[in-house]
Amino acid sequence: MKKLRYLLITGITLFLFCSCQMDAWNPYGGKEVYVSSGTPSDYNVEEFFQIAQSEFGLSADVVEMIRTAVSYTGIEKLIVRFVPLVYKTVDPAGREVLASGVVVYPLNQKARGVIDVLPFGYLANHQSAWSSGLSTEQVLVFLNQIIITPDMLDQGVSARECTTLPLGDDAPGSDMYHPILNMDNAGRVAYDMHIAAAQYFEKELGRKLPKNTSIFGYSEGAADALALNRWIDLHDNGNIIIDKTFSGGGAHDPMAAFEALRVTREQFYPIIPSILYSIDFWDTSINADYSKLFTGPLLAEGQESHFRDLYNRDHYIWTIKRAIYGPYSIEELKFMNSLEVYMHPDFFIEGWTNDGNEFQKFIPYLEYNNCTADPSWTPHNTIYLFHAVGDKHIPEVCTQNAYNNLLKKGANVVYDRCLDFENSDDPHMDGAIRFFVSCCGFFALN
Repeated sequence: MKKLRYLLITGITLFLFCSCQMDAWNPYGGKEVYVSSGTPSDYNVEEFFQIAQSEFGLSADVVEMIRTAVSYTGIEKLIVRFVPLVYKTVDPAGREVLASGVVVYPLNQKARGVIDVLPFGYLANHQSAWSSGLSTEQVLVFLNQIIITPDMLDQGVSARECTTLPLGDDAPGSDMYHPILNMDNAGRVAYDMHIAAAQYFEKELGRKLPKNTSIFGYSEGAADALALNRWIDLHDNGNIIIDKTFSGGGAHDPMAAFEALRVTREQFYPIIPSILYSIDFWDTSINADYSKLFTGPLLAEGQESHFRDLYNRDHYIWTIKRAIYGPYSIEELKFMNSLEVYMHPDFFIEGWTNDGNEFQKFIPYLEYNNCTADPSWTPHNTIYLFHAVGDKHIPEVCTQNAYNNLLKKGANVVYDRCLDFENSDDPHMDGAIRFFVSCCGFFALN
């Protein structure tokens, strides 16, 4: 019923539109990063209800209640256009690559503004905005906003083929693997997508993208939201004006996240192996020995083959959890979160950061990729942080540390430390709904 209440609030606030078009801006330096656009798809509010029903698991009668609630707002007349884009960016090795994303905009009403919406993060690389069509990540378009969503690397057109992972000393070669918690690359890739969207608007639609933007992200997208904020502040030279950034449930402090998980020895989403592999993939100097990082089901009889098959970006979370914990139902797997089943015992000792411990090789990366600890960056805009206490995916200390760091810099930052889901089965997902609906309300009222 809580989810229903939040969705009803969202629906009721949808009518609060205005029609003020913001100042336009010219893409930086004239560099052409936009390559092409795909076949557009148009959606109406009825299709939004269908998305809500499928992605939130709502019954038909509940969706009908939401439809009735918004039928008095006039929003049922809004049509939005979803356009896949291909553009140029760079990977962490500095190579130019093609990436993809989507821009979604109101078709029959003037947009109120722009929101860069960063993807929530996926273990499987065939989940992307470019290939999946309109999803909850772009639903803010129905608040009469232009939505820009990059797929990030190793999603969409840049997705690697799901083959056996290359050895660490062979990477990156000609291959690709999703850069995780890489603030420089995430900021650059998302920024180039924004530029590509601006160039698409000018070249294909004959109009300017509004100069002002807000940034929104949850989970992995939360850290990427701050990465984009930082990149714009450091590299854009004032062409883009960020109004506000909304960042919820993010691993803003990777080092603190690893330390907290090491202590609790539990994590709902088995993402640490993918993070470690991603770091090793792009930094060939690490040359990790995975037999000293993982154990048990990830190393079948001491071999890395099982780990590489599981984390080749072809599998969803429940496939991976079943391979780790056994052939249990999804409901049972939700409560199977022990890191001790697959992480090497050296991860849990007090000296895990010392020389001689294989995990020590990753410490410089984890410490560096903390946007809010970067002494060169102080955000100019207001940042709204959110985290659900008891989060079993990403430790809440990450956002607390980010808040403290930004306060010390004199930044304008607000932190909603949500206590309402501390004892729920999945505070991270319950918090996602609260955060999303709160942001919907903000954009509707402002």
